[in-house]
Order: sequence, then C-alpha cells, then structure tokens
Amino acid sequence: MKRFLSFALMIAMIFAMSANVYAGTITNDGTVTPNKNQDVTISYTSNVSYTVTIPDSMSIGVEATISVSDVMIDVNQGLSITVSSTQYNGGWLLKDTTKDKTVGYTLKNEISGADLPNNGTVLYTTSRVDAEATLYTEIKRAPLYTGTFTDTLTFSISIADRNVRETEARTLIAQCQELAPHVTESEFAILNSLCTQLNDQVKSVFVDKDDRYTQTQLNECYFSILERYESLFYQLEYSKG
Repeated sequence: MKRFLSFALMIAMIFAMSANVYAGTITNDGTVTPNKNQDVTISYTSNVSYTVTIPDSMSIGVEATISVSDVMIDVNQGLSITVSSTQYNGGWLLKDTTKDKTVGYTLKNEISGADLPNNGTVLYTTSRVDAEATLYTEIKRAPLYTGTFTDTLTFSISIADRNVRETEARTLIAQCQELAPHVTESEFAILNSLCTQLNDQVKSVFVDKDDRYTQTQLNECYFSILERYESLFYQLEYSKG
C-alpha cells in the first residue's frame, strides 16, 4: 500500500512540474530566456480545380451539353472551353474516309446562335461560377451518296488571365449598390466612389471606345472593388449566422 501511494505521489509531482514548463530560448552562455508568447502560422492552400463534363459522342440533330462546375481558380483568371477539328476547312465537315467524300454541317451554341469558328469558345466562366452550353448541329446539305460521315471534335480547356467584360462590371456595380442599407456610411462611400470610377471606365472602354482608360486599368479597378465587395458581403453573411 505504501509503495502504491509513493508511486502516485511521484506521478502527481511530475504532472505538477510539467504544468510550469514553457518554451524558452537558450543563449550561448546557457541562460534560458522564457518565451511566454508564441506565434503560430496557420495556413490553407486552395488549389486549382474544376469539373468539366463533355459527352463521349455527338449525333447530328441531337443537342449536346458541355458543362463546368466546382471551378476554383484565381480571381483575375477565367476558364474557357474551345472546340476545334482538323477537318475544318472554312466550315465544319463530316467525312467518309472510305470514299473521300465530305458533307458540311453547322455547329452552334445557344449563346451566340452563330456557327462557331474553328477554335471557337463554347463557354467561359470564372471562379465559383458553374456554367453550361448547349451545342446544336445540323447538316447543311444532304450527302449525294450513302455512307458514314464523321468528324472528331477536340474540346480544349484553358485557364488564363482575363479581361473583365462589360456585363461583369455592370453586375458588380449593381451588387455594390445593394449593400448600401447594410454597411456603414463610410464603407459605402468608399465603395460607391470606386464604382463611379469603374462606371466611367466601362463607358470609356466599351461604349465611347476612347483613350481615356485602358482595359488593364478597368481590370485593376474591377478586381479592387470585387475584393472589397466580397469582404463586406461575407462579413454580413457571418454576422447573420
């Protein structure tokens, strides 16, 4: 019984001593300088990722859907999907290789409604924005002979620095105005001033097409506002929840 109590007492002493131990810096002369405050860096890496869905096959006259979701890229980048064919020759061609005969067809998407050019953009999106496009095909003229006519379409995915479009800029300006009742007067005054500047740049670049502002300046202004807007927006969302 005495041995058990002695062992228990020793354990208690060890724990009591451990409670007073903290990090320290040992100098050359052996002096220990305690560090009672310790800075710890915490980090999280968000890597590029996205999910693209492309059909395994397509048939003339049957709609085909191309989509992209779960897009995670940089704020000033855009993801685009283009389509091309080695058989393209001033237009899209189906070919019967056994007879070396071809027949033309159209390849359109729902956005433009026009025949896509070779290496034309099927869809375009930015981070956290899902998108899809429907492709339509149609024979231009019925073939003169029987046979199986085919074409191989190549869909290419690319991520690159993007130029802000007019619709994007105007949408952001409208979203900023909606924050007016929910933020302080000083916060909104700064945001509103930046939006006024962006609106002038949009008019210069897309409407008047003069030399007062460049696309690069518009990009910089847009992303500056976007960063401020998202910060305020998420603060509001956090306060709600």
